[in-house]
Amino acid sequence: MSAFQIKDKTSQPASTMPRAELTRSGPVSPRGRTRGLAALRRVLRFVLHVVEMCAAMCVGVIGLSVLFFGGAAMVGYTNLPERAPVLTVVVVAINLSLPMAAWMRFRGMAWRSTLEMSGATILAGVGLLVGYWSGAIAQDSLLPLQTGLLACPLMVAIMLLRFPLYSSEHTAHSTRHRHSRASTAGPFREGSPGSTAGSPTP
Repeated sequence: MSAFQIKDKTSQPASTMPRAELTRSGPVSPRGRTRGLAALRRVLRFVLHVVEMCAAMCVGVIGLSVLFFGGAAMVGYTNLPERAPVLTVVVVAINLSLPMAAWMRFRGMAWRSTLEMSGATILAGVGLLVGYWSGAIAQDSLLPLQTGLLACPLMVAIMLLRFPLYSSEHTAHSTRHRHSRASTAGPFREGSPGSTAGSPTP
C-alpha cells in the first residue's frame, strides 16, 4: 500500500464527515433549527398576546371611563377624581378588569386565568387605596399610578410568570377550555350514553 493511499480522517471533506462532527464544528442540525424556530414562534405569540391584552385594556378603560365620568358630570357630579378619589380608584379598577376579562374569554382562556388577571388588577387598586389612606400615596398620584405603573406592566409581569400559557396558540386555549369543561361535567352529561336525563321512561 502506497503512502498516497493512506488518508487521515481529519482530511476528509465536510460533506463526507459524520453528522455529529458537523454539528459540533458549527453547522446547526435540522433538529436544532426546528427547536430554535419553535422558540421564536412562542416568543412572537407571547408578544402578540401582550399587545392584544394591552390594547383591550386601554381601549376598554378609556371607553368605560368616558361613559361613567361623563355620565356623572351630566347629572351634576363633576370632577370625581378630585371630589371622590376612592370611588374613582374603584371604578377605574373595574374598568381595567372588565375589558381584559371579556377579551380573554373571547380568546378561549379558562376562567381561572381570567380571574387571576382581573383579580390582580383589582388587588392593585386596593393596594393604592391602602397607600392613600395611610398617607404614603398622594391623591394626585392615584390615577397616574393606577393607569400607568400598575396597568400594563402588572399584566405583563403576570403573563411572564405564565409564559407557557400565554405563548401558546389561541386554539390551544380553546382546546384546554373545552377539555376542562368536559372533565368537570363528568360522564353523566345530558345526551351522553351514561346519562339518565332525557332517556325514555319505561
